[in-house]
Amino acid sequence: MVNVTNQRSKQIVVTNDRGDFYIRAQKGDSIIISSVGFQRLGIKFDGINKEPVIKIKQEAIPLGALVVKDKKSENLYQEIQDFLNNPQDGKSIKNETLKKLINTNTSSGAGSVGVSIDALYELFSKEGKSKRKVAQFQYEDAKKFYAQLRYNKQVVSHITGLQNEQLDYFMKYCELPEEFILRATDYDLTYRILSCHQNLKKKF
Repeated sequence: MVNVTNQRSKQIVVTNDRGDFYIRAQKGDSIIISSVGFQRLGIKFDGINKEPVIKIKQEAIPLGALVVKDKKSENLYQEIQDFLNNPQDGKSIKNETLKKLINTNTSSGAGSVGVSIDALYELFSKEGKSKRKVAQFQYEDAKKFYAQLRYNKQVVSHITGLQNEQLDYFMKYCELPEEFILRATDYDLTYRILSCHQNLKKKF
């Protein structure tokens, strides 16, 4: 997924898996395309071509020295639960803003209650809404990443012994809900995979 920004209106949208996006633009607007791992690109909307094909180039990201260690399953499970219990998604950001909306530290005197102008702006401005939207996409991407760490071909092959075409077929047959993958214990996940495997064998 790629971020697309209209420099004039400050509207930010994110492409879908196919790279499609919809953004409001006027003739002459500068549209910026950016994403981690790709070169930043800017185009000027001519007001005519409403479905431009924009190609961006991959960009190498230099990293320092890395030590790769296998993450223990129980540590990964705990990390995922911490992530789910403390989400930094659009909804949680909005809730935090609503808490700030009532500002009890006004200059009107002790015990007075006022409305936070900053919180109002953050709640209703285009920038605030865009920020929450981007946070929601990032949260969903993180959920997908964690789900793929727990449920993938390598894990299934280790549990079932399936390989190659049989493994590919199993992954299509046994599409587990993302929420289940993230919240299930290792035992529950293994049991579900083995149950799917048994059901699949009965079909043949």
